[in-house]
Amino acid sequence: MHKLLSLIKQIDKTHKGLGAMITMNLICAKAKMCIINVSPAGCGKSVTTDAVTLMLGEQAHKYTSLTLAGLKNISKELNQFNGHITIDDLGSEKRLQAIWKRNIANSHLRCDKARLI
Repeated sequence: MHKLLSLIKQIDKTHKGLGAMITMNLICAKAKMCIINVSPAGCGKSVTTDAVTLMLGEQAHKYTSLTLAGLKNISKELNQFNGHITIDDLGSEKRLQAIWKRNIANSHLRCDKARLI
């Protein structure tokens, strides 16, 4: 079995149905790439960000909620930071909502219980 499938199955044992999403988030974090999880409430976004932050340890900073204006408050903390930043909720940022809606409408990916299909 491929190592990624093995990892997904292993994560699914403790986080049912979230193996693929947690694995993809972990891969993106290790590759220093951005990933945005957009899904309805209850699909496991918070559990995923908690799990990835825990796995990365010192390499990660997690913020439960952040706006563009709020970035100014933590700009010194993030200056020269070479780790993974997890933001659990950007939902209140109106400018980003418009971008997400436009991109999701054009996307061929959809979320079904936190799984990419």
